Amino acid sequence: LKPMLRNNQDFFKLISSENFYYLSWLKTLCQLLLLVLSFILGVYFWLHRDKPIIYTKTSKESTHDIIRSCPILHQPFRVPIFGLNNHMQTIYSSMLRKGPLVDWDREILTSPDGGIFALDWQKDNMDKDTPIILVIPGVTNSSESDYVRIFVDLCGQSGLLPVVICPRGCGSLSVKTPKLFTYGGTVDLRQAILHIVDKYPNRTLFAVGYSMGGNVLAKYLGEHGADAKITAAACVAQGFDGLAGVKALSKVYNYIITTKMQNMIKKHQDQFENSIDVAKILAAKHLEEFDEPLAKLYGYENVESYYVKESCLHHISNIQIPLVFLNAKDDPLIPESLVPYDLLDQNKNLFLVMTTTGGHLGWQEGFLFPNKFSWSDRFLIEYFSYFINKRKPSRQKQN
Repeated sequence: LKPMLRNNQDFFKLISSENFYYLSWLKTLCQLLLLVLSFILGVYFWLHRDKPIIYTKTSKESTHDIIRSCPILHQPFRVPIFGLNNHMQTIYSSMLRKGPLVDWDREILTSPDGGIFALDWQKDNMDKDTPIILVIPGVTNSSESDYVRIFVDLCGQSGLLPVVICPRGCGSLSVKTPKLFTYGGTVDLRQAILHIVDKYPNRTLFAVGYSMGGNVLAKYLGEHGADAKITAAACVAQGFDGLAGVKALSKVYNYIITTKMQNMIKKHQDQFENSIDVAKILAAKHLEEFDEPLAKLYGYENVESYYVKESCLHHISNIQIPLVFLNAKDDPLIPESLVPYDLLDQNKNLFLVMTTTGGHLGWQEGFLFPNKFSWSDRFLIEYFSYFINKRKPSRQKQN
């Protein structure tokens, strides 16, 4: 007991009248720090409570109904403290966000040229009328990507059957021909959609494309118009114009994407050795230098022609189903200058939702720690729910 008594004696000496003066100052300092912290939190919540900005023509009554049915569009969007920086939002989404394990059923489809890609289905425990949502990931991504698995998890909880298209060479897929996915290649997507419609002819089909996958989806919808076989779609954080987008990339992000693509070539090097100079591609310092030999391999005159013809920009005027574009003003990969406001406004089927913050495929919500589901995840579910609810009365009437 002696050490305890000795400690108590020291404590009583500390709070004696001689030292009480210092303790009162310590208390005052703590109160000041608490006041400063409260002020900072107040400023944070005041500055970062912006509602999403919606761009659409006033005459588009159909899009107004969709907008009214999405409560999330009329509420403030608040990012976590770390998310005030657009690069932190982007890094968290691509590297730190962890998705749940998903039980997949995989189908391998063979393209007419001999290449293969996959459809990964979440295990179907739903009824025969459950709507299907096709997810088209971003560059080098697949059903193994965390942001995809998180969205798939939310879809399953929301009464949707998710299926993810895994492009050539992505994830664990092998490459059978000297061709990877391209920036705007829609042949495999068309084959996948026809396969899904043939397999489930009585189910509603939705589609969402992320980043490069958004460009592929928008280009496909424009190419096929009323024959797209999709009820409604969404494009998230896509750049519209490939040529302008590559030139707008910062050196850091250009290097990151180039390295990812080089790793894919290296992984499937045996398929390309007899078609292109692999050593030259692996030595490329930026994306245009990397894509130049591949563009010629795929039949384009040069890399500029490849970017122009693979972009959705020249096809969106022909889109004939409801399509929403979701972008963030602070996206470090897709600057706002790439958004074709005039073209979007000319088509009654399109509208754009723009947030002030969000980064690239970020849109994390929360305060100190981000929530499991992002703002974009929740918005997409509300958006597609509008079409599900719209079809319910007609189905009940038929029954």
